[in-house]
Amino acid sequence: MREDVLVPYVERFFAERVFGPMRMDLLREQLTAEGENHAAAAKTEHARLARRLVEIDSAVAAQIRG
Repeated sequence: MREDVLVPYVERFFAERVFGPMRMDLLREQLTAEGENHAAAAKTEHARLARRLVEIDSAVAAQIRG
């Protein structure tokens, strides 16, 4: 990508996100959204692992029964 195309985007990012007056609000919103995404992913992974554990327990019980 050419530098003259990229520079305005970089400058706007720094003006808004790093040095802007609303930087704390923007960061708070971003972190809140990221936390919600992480919680949803963790819940999905927990459900997947719980189902897998049931499968494993069933397989072990079947082996024990012979």
